[in-house]
Amino acid sequence: MHLIHQRIYEKVNIDHLALHIRLIDCPSYAIHHEPRDGPIGQSRVKINGLIYYIINHMHTWAFTCNVHHLSELDLHVLQGNGPPCADFPFPTELKNLFPPIMEQEENENLCKLPTPREIKQVLFSFASDKSPGPDGLPALFYKHFWSTTGTALIQVVQHFFRTGYMLKTLNHTFVALIPKIPNASRVDQFRPISLCNISYKVISKILANRLKPLLKKIISPNQMAFVEGRTINENTIISHEIMHYMHNRRGKKGFCAIKIDLSKAYDRVEWNLLYCILKHIGICDKFINWVKQCISTCSFSFLINGAPFGLIRPSRGIRQGDPFSPYLFIIYTELLSRFLIKEENNGTFKGIKIARTCPTISHLLYADDLVIYCRANHEDVETIFTTLDKFSSWSGQIINHEKSFTHFSRNVDVTFKNDLTARFNLKECDHKSKHLGLPFCKPKSKSKAFNEIISKLQLKLNGWKCKNLSQAGRTILVKTVAQSLPIYPMSTFLLPKSICSTLDKIIRKFWWGSNDKGNSLMLKSWSTICLPKSKGGLEFRKTEDFNRALVTKLTWKVASNDNELWVEVLKGKYLQDTNLLDSDKDFKAASWVWKDIVSCKQEINFGACFSIHQNSSVHIWSKPWIPSLPGFIPTPIPNTLLSFNDFSTVSQLFCYSRVSWDVDILLNLFPSEVVLEIRKINISPPTSHEKLFWSPSKSGKFTSKSCYLSSQAKRFPTLNTTTASLFKNIWNTKLHNRLKFFCWKITSDILPTRKRLSSLFHIDQIFCPVCGSDEDSADHIFICCPFSIAVWFHSCWNFRMEPFQSFSATTFFALLFDKNSNLFISNKKREEFLTFAICAFDALWKNRNNIVHNSSPFVSVQDFTSRLQRMAKDHTKARISLKITSAAPTLSRRWSPPKKGFLAINSDAAFKDGLAATGFIIRNHFGSILFASSCLHNCLNPTVAEALAVKEACSFLNFLKIDNAIFESDYLNLVMAINNWESNLDWSIAGIVEEIKKKF
Repeated sequence: MHLIHQRIYEKVNIDHLALHIRLIDCPSYAIHHEPRDGPIGQSRVKINGLIYYIINHMHTWAFTCNVHHLSELDLHVLQGNGPPCADFPFPTELKNLFPPIMEQEENENLCKLPTPREIKQVLFSFASDKSPGPDGLPALFYKHFWSTTGTALIQVVQHFFRTGYMLKTLNHTFVALIPKIPNASRVDQFRPISLCNISYKVISKILANRLKPLLKKIISPNQMAFVEGRTINENTIISHEIMHYMHNRRGKKGFCAIKIDLSKAYDRVEWNLLYCILKHIGICDKFINWVKQCISTCSFSFLINGAPFGLIRPSRGIRQGDPFSPYLFIIYTELLSRFLIKEENNGTFKGIKIARTCPTISHLLYADDLVIYCRANHEDVETIFTTLDKFSSWSGQIINHEKSFTHFSRNVDVTFKNDLTARFNLKECDHKSKHLGLPFCKPKSKSKAFNEIISKLQLKLNGWKCKNLSQAGRTILVKTVAQSLPIYPMSTFLLPKSICSTLDKIIRKFWWGSNDKGNSLMLKSWSTICLPKSKGGLEFRKTEDFNRALVTKLTWKVASNDNELWVEVLKGKYLQDTNLLDSDKDFKAASWVWKDIVSCKQEINFGACFSIHQNSSVHIWSKPWIPSLPGFIPTPIPNTLLSFNDFSTVSQLFCYSRVSWDVDILLNLFPSEVVLEIRKINISPPTSHEKLFWSPSKSGKFTSKSCYLSSQAKRFPTLNTTTASLFKNIWNTKLHNRLKFFCWKITSDILPTRKRLSSLFHIDQIFCPVCGSDEDSADHIFICCPFSIAVWFHSCWNFRMEPFQSFSATTFFALLFDKNSNLFISNKKREEFLTFAICAFDALWKNRNNIVHNSSPFVSVQDFTSRLQRMAKDHTKARISLKITSAAPTLSRRWSPPKKGFLAINSDAAFKDGLAATGFIIRNHFGSILFASSCLHNCLNPTVAEALAVKEACSFLNFLKIDNAIFESDYLNLVMAINNWESNLDWSIAGIVEEIKKKF
C-alpha cells in the first residue's frame, strides 16, 4: 500500500510539472526575454522549484521501493526517451550518401568461416581477469583449460558462422551501472557497461577484426575514433589549431564553433537504419544477417548489489562492452558526417580554412563528440541545426544541451552571440568547457590549463592510502595508474616544467611513503630509480622526459610526411612547401601544439635516418643517412683529392652498377672509420621516394618508448658484468614479486638499517637489535649475525655461513644467482636452495623489524627455522606451479630431404665486428649435395647477414631459372616476412626482403 501512495506522489508532482511546461509552450526567444514576474516567468520559477523538490526527494525512492521494483525500470529510461523510428522512408537519399564501395574479395573475407587458429588467437587476445558475463567464467578459465574447452568453444563459434543463428541464451548480458559522477542519483548519470559471455565475445571480436581494416575506406577523415591509424590526438590538434586561429581572428568575417554532445548515443541506435547503411555501402547480406543476430537477440539483466535482476529485451541500441559495438557506432554516425559534407558541398554552409593551403574543416567527430565549424551568420547556423534535426529524425539521436556549447571568434558581434545562444538553447564556452577531456577554448597560460592534472593525481593517490600498501604494491600502482594518468594531455602538449616536477614530486613522495607529518625518508635518488631494471632501477618514467618523447611522435609524423588530416592542416599553415627538418622559420606567434612540435626536432636528430636505394637523392652533407651512426651528418676530410662540392647526393657514391659502394671515392671523401660504417649499408632496389626510418626501433617505426630510452641512454651508468647480471637474474627469477622487490632493495642498499640511516642523520644506537654485538647493517643481519648463522646451519640445508663472513650481502646474492659459483650445493638442488635463501633473508629482516618496531620477544632458532622452512616450501610449490604446463612443440633436430623433384636450400651466416660470412647449400631428394657457396659481406648486424645468405641463394637459383626449390632458414622473422605472414620485420632487412620477393 505504501508503494501505491509513493507512485501517486510521483505522478502528482510530474503532472504539475507538465502543466507549467505547457504554459510556456512558446518560442525559446520569448522565454529568455520574458520578465521574471510575468506569467511565463512565474511558470519557470515553479518548474525550477518542482524539479528541485523532486530531485531532493529522490532518496525517498531508495528507502521505499524494493530491489525488485528497481530492477524493473522502464526500458525507455535506460535507452532514452522518445519512440523508436519506424519504417524509414529514405532509401534513395541513403543511396546518394553511401555509394557502394565494397569489393567482392572484401565481402568474401568478411564471410569466411573462422579457423580454429583464428578463434584461439581472438580468445587469447582478451584480458584474462575482466569481469565475466552470465556464464561466470573469465577468459583466463578458457585460456588455462584450452586443451579441454577449446574444441567445444570452436564448435560453438563455427556453428554460428555456418548457420547464421544466435542462441538467445548465448547473447544474454549482465549490465553493470557505473556512476559517471560522484553521488549519482539519476539513471542517466550511470554508464551501462555490458558484461557478455565469452563465447559471444569471441564471435563479436571476430566480426570486429574483419570489419576493422575496411573502416578507413568507409569512414570520412573527420571521424577519428576506432579507425586504424587515427587517434584522439588528431582531433585535439586540429581543434586546438582552429581555436588558436579564431582567437587571433581579425576583420569583418567571423567564425563559430558549435560543440554538440549526443545524449545516450549508443542506446539510441536504430537497428533498421544501421542495416540500411551497411547494405548501401555494399556489405553482403550474409554479414548483415550476422550483425542482426548479434544486436537483436540480446537481452539484459541488471546487476544490483552483485545479483542479476529483471529481463529486458531491447528494440534498439547497441551495448557498451561489446567488442563489435564501437565499429558499428562509427558507421552509424558516419550518416551525420555525410550529411554535413553534402551541405558543405552544396554551399549552404562553409567550414573554416585556417590558411590558404590548408584543407577546409567543417566538422570533427570522435564517437558521440561532435564539433561543427562555420561562418558566424544566421544562414550557416540555420543549415547546421536543420541538418542536425534531420539526422535526429532519422536516427533517434538527441542533443544533450547540458554538455553542448558554442564558441565565437573574437571579432563576432555580441548581439549575434546572444541571439544564437538563446535561439538554439546553447551556452557559450567558458574556461571550464572541455572537449575530449581538454580545454576547448585557449586559456591564457599552460599552467592554468593543465593544473587540473595535479589535483587529479593527488586525489587518486590520496584515495590509495600508501600506509596500507607495501612498497612493491605502490610500485605497481605508480606504473599502471599514476604515471598513466597524464599521458593523454602529454601526447599532444608539452606540459610546463613546474607541472612535470610537481607530478614527479607527488609520485616520489607516494612511493617512498610518509609519516603523519607528511615527511618521507628517501634513500635513493629518483633518477636512479627511474633507470631500467637491468641498470639497477625500477623503470619509472621521468615525467618531463617522457612528455617530450610523446610529443616527438607528432614531430616525427610531420617530418616523415604522414598522409593524415592533422598533418595536412599543420603543414598547410606553417610549412607550405618546405620540410620540417629543413625549416628554420621563427614561429613565435604559433599555437602551443606547433611550438611544442618544433621544440622536439632535436630529439628526431638522434635517431632519424634516410634509407638508401639505387636512385637515392638524399643529400650527403645535410641529412642523416648512416644508420650505425645515429644523428651523424658526415663532413669531408680536409685536403682531399676530390672536391666534395662535386658530390651532393648519396647515389653519386655508388659504383657504375649501383649495387655496391665506390670505395675509392669514399676513402677520398670520408675518414676511414666513417667509410667502414658506410660500407655496412646495404643498397636497396630503387623506390619512388626517400623513406625516413627510426633507427633505435627494430621495425624502423617511431615509438615513444624507444625515443624515451634512447634519450635516457646517455645517463645510464656503466655496470660491471656481475652487477648487471645480478639485476637481470633478480627480476627473471620465478618468485613472488614482493620477494623480487626485497632482493632489489638489498642489492640497491636502501634497506633502512641503523647504519644506513646514520649516514643521513644522527642515531644514538646503531648496534644490531638481535645480537647487539655489531653495527646494524644488511651485511651483518643476513650473514654475520650469530642468530642468522645459527638459522642457516640449523635449517634442512645445514648451510655454513662462516666461509662467507667477509662477503657483503650483494656479493652473496651474486653467488646465489650465479650457476657456476661454488656454494657447496648440487646443481639439481640449486634452484630450491635459491628460494630458501631469499625466504631466509626476508624472514631475518622481518624478525629484526619486529624486535625494533613492535618490541617482540626473541624467537628461538628452532621455532624460527621451522617457520622459515614452511614458508620456503610454500614458495617452492608456487614457483613450480608457475611453470608452463603445456608441452612445447617438438622441433626436428635432423635435416630431412625434400620431396622428389624439389631441391632443398639451407642458408646460414656468422657475424662479428661488422663482417659477415654467409653461405648456402643445395641438396636433392636423395640428400646429395649439388652445390655450395660462401661469401664475405660488410653489414650492420647478424639479421642482415642472415637475409644476405638467403638473397645469395635466391640470386643463384634465379640465374639458373630453377623454381622447384624449398628454402630453409633458422631466422623465423625472415621466413614469415618472405611468406607475407605476420612478422615484426627489422628495418635493416626491409630492402633485402623486397629483393628476395622479386627474385621468387
